[in-house]
This record gives sequence, structure tokens and C-alpha cells, in this order.
Amino acid sequence: MTPRLNRFLLVVLLATIVPMYWLLFDNRPGDAQAKPVSIAQLRALAAGKPGDRPQAIQFEALGWKRQMRNFSAAGRGLRLDRMYTFSYRLEFADRTPVLINSGLTYKQARNLDFGGYFANAQARVNAAMREASHIVMLNSRLDLTGGVRAFRIRKDEDTIGQTIGGTNPDGTTSSPYVLAPGVVVIPTPERLAKTRLVYVRMADGREYLFAGGLSPRSWSWTETRAPARYLTDFMRDEHRDETYAWLLTLRKLKREAPGLVIVSGGRVPKNSMLDHKFPVAQKK
Repeated sequence: MTPRLNRFLLVVLLATIVPMYWLLFDNRPGDAQAKPVSIAQLRALAAGKPGDRPQAIQFEALGWKRQMRNFSAAGRGLRLDRMYTFSYRLEFADRTPVLINSGLTYKQARNLDFGGYFANAQARVNAAMREASHIVMLNSRLDLTGGVRAFRIRKDEDTIGQTIGGTNPDGTTSSPYVLAPGVVVIPTPERLAKTRLVYVRMADGREYLFAGGLSPRSWSWTETRAPARYLTDFMRDEHRDETYAWLLTLRKLKREAPGLVIVSGGRVPKNSMLDHKFPVAQKK
């Protein structure tokens, strides 16, 4: 090949590789610092409402779709993974349950290009929504809020993505607040609008933090990996500095409480002691 052709090919190669690396692999957290949220603060808030704390947590896998690893954690590679959609039911001895996420309908799953949808699991979630005192959405995405939208628990879509049945006492602030005995909601609107985490301290002392889309897989927080820039900068209005700050916060909370189980958005961790399947509602 001639030198001119070599230079042309090099320019083409660089023009392809550099943007691709920046869009999919770049994972520089910069000067991000962990948020001033401590495990002691969350424990104090969890004890702030009288009553028994949750005695059990059940989960339902409602469907899955394939997603490139870089999309959930920049630099993790081009391999496609199954990313599951979950709903969780917090069971109390002295009150009706709290639900985290509401799932979606078959039609919604099909429109979102899901590779699998579990109708029986969604039916159990629908039954749980009828009895839940609160339903907390970790994100406003359709795969988490679609069940509520279809179920018409709230017709005003402006409320979808907010804590249904419970509001932040601080109004417009983003500080953590107690929702039910042992259950603390941690709003994260500065990262992405209508997003939040949920901290749960069980009656037996076990602790969980439901991370949702902040950490689709565990390596998001263990390796401090934000999603690819292709997603955060072009597909949604997510602030990467804030994402890194919250990922560092998860790591800090885990150091403060080594027994804390961080539940990622797309997988349930092994040995989490969460129960699979919601109880079947009794017909009246």
C-alpha cells in the first residue's frame, strides 16, 4: 500500500475507534465524591416510625431483555447479558406490604423488545398491588412503572415515578425519609429525574439497599462503573458526575456495614436470603 493510502486508513481507523471508545468504554469518575449519607443516618431513619420492621422480602422476575455490558457499566465489554426486571414485596407482621416496582404488561414488554415475559409472575404482582400500602418506583422507566400505569392505581401520570401512597416530608428536597417502619426512601433526582434508592432494615437486623438503575449489575458499584456515555449523554438526561458520586456512596455504605446486601437492578445477588415468588392472594 502507498504511504498516502496508509495515512488515509489510519485516519479512518482513528476516526472510528476514538469515538467508539468514548461512547462505550470511557469510565473516568473524575473528582466525584461520595454523598453525605451514612449507614447510621439510614438506621436512625428506619427506626423513626413505630411498628414492626419487615419480616420477609419476596421478589418476582417479570421479564428480561438482552443488553450490552457497556450499556450498564462502561468498559465491561460488548457481550450481551440478560437484564431482568424485578418487583419486590416487603412483608410486615402488623401492616399491609410495601411494594418496590410494579412490573409491566405483555404488550409493554413486547414494545420494549423483551426476550422473555413471565405473565404468572406479573399476575402475582398485580394482586400484591391491590393490598400494598405503598408502591415505590426506583425509576420512571416503563418496565418498572408499567404495571401501575395499566392497573390505574393513579391516573395522573405526573405521579408515576414518585412514591405512590407516601411523600417526602421535605417537599421538594432530596433528603432520605422514612416511608414505613424499617423502610427508607433515598431520592436521587440530581442523578436522573424520578429515581431513588430504598434502604430496608429487617426485623431480624438484616439490611438491604435496592439500587435499581444506579447499579444494573454488582460491578457497577464494586468497580465504580457508570453506564456508557452513549446512554447517559444521548439516550437520557443522566448526570455522570452524580452517578459516580452515588456509586461511591454505595461503596461507602458497604464499608460501614459489611453485612449490607446491595440489590442491583438487573440481578438478585446470590445468598441474599430473599424469597422467590410473592404469596398467592387468597380469594375472598
